Amino acid sequence: MSHIKVRLPHGRELTITDVLRFCFEMNDTDLSVMMYLLEHGPKTVEELAEGLKINRSSVNRSLLKLLKTGLIDRERIRREGCVGRPKYLYKCRSYEHVKNVLSTRFKICANAATKLIEELKPLSKQG
Repeated sequence: MSHIKVRLPHGRELTITDVLRFCFEMNDTDLSVMMYLLEHGPKTVEELAEGLKINRSSVNRSLLKLLKTGLIDRERIRREGCVGRPKYLYKCRSYEHVKNVLSTRFKICANAATKLIEELKPLSKQG
């Protein structure tokens, strides 16, 4: 997913990773968790932490951000006779849904940037 690049007018190459960082304020861990779920299917926090070689609290923070953005879902795992905190299985939403969310969010970012540009005014001359 991150190997596809487009060249901007000034020559810089832009990847989907760059867009995700900007429009979703994702960090490397967030991107790694999302990509791992896309590539490996549904996983628990423990499986993600082990597979990505990062601590569980970092995985949890990333999962909460991804849930909030609507890119992933979670399903409670039913455990007979177990007490304590519930355990969840996290999975990436469908590719079509992810592409739709990303596209919509990017359009919002582009519109906001366009509005800022339109509101630019010349600096008054100081004398």
